[in-house]
Amino acid sequence: MSEMRVNVIHSSVYPCRTSVGTVDAEYMWDKLTETHFLYAAEIVLDLYSMLSEKDKQYILNTPRKDLNKLHFTFGQDIRNTYGLWHPKNPAIKLEHPDDTSYRIIEALYDFLIIKQEK
Repeated sequence: MSEMRVNVIHSSVYPCRTSVGTVDAEYMWDKLTETHFLYAAEIVLDLYSMLSEKDKQYILNTPRKDLNKLHFTFGQDIRNTYGLWHPKNPAIKLEHPDDTSYRIIEALYDFLIIKQEK
């Protein structure tokens, strides 16, 4: 699996790039407020609940030092699915959306390791 994609659409509010196409909700972005977005920890839990076991295993089999290889595939899907590019998104207040999505991937990786050990 060289290109991992998030194949979930949370609602029509979020723009979501999936392997089957793009749901474009930019026309609604001017109406969004901070309450429409998830915080980073919530995104990790949401991803955990949505990813298949195969995708979770793929992430776990990726060495931590190589998680950056997921930036243009999985990371892009995280940025687009969860609206990390939107200026009102509270998850990106302190850093660039690219950095936020990478931190989410790292947090998901750590969460998967913890879950695997239980």
